[in-house]
Amino acid sequence: MGNKLEEETILEILKKTLTKILKPDKKDITQDTRFIEDLEIDSLDRLEFGYAVEEKLQVKISDEKILDFNSINDYMKYLSEERNLYK
Repeated sequence: MGNKLEEETILEILKKTLTKILKPDKKDITQDTRFIEDLEIDSLDRLEFGYAVEEKLQVKISDEKILDFNSINDYMKYLSEERNLYK
């Protein structure tokens, strides 16, 4: 994506993507939501989510990095700091 997005927009994209794949209640997902502890998702689901994020935001994230992410906040930090995707 060429332009920078607002942090809230990125968070909403992540939440919407996660609910499409895993079907948790969107209102229960926050920036602090943890994949294993809160959502009890396995590595295959985490990879599927990561691939969907890549497609939606048009970024490339290695499988190793995807599996290193433990929370929505980890994605937010990565997309901000490493990918410089939002303000």
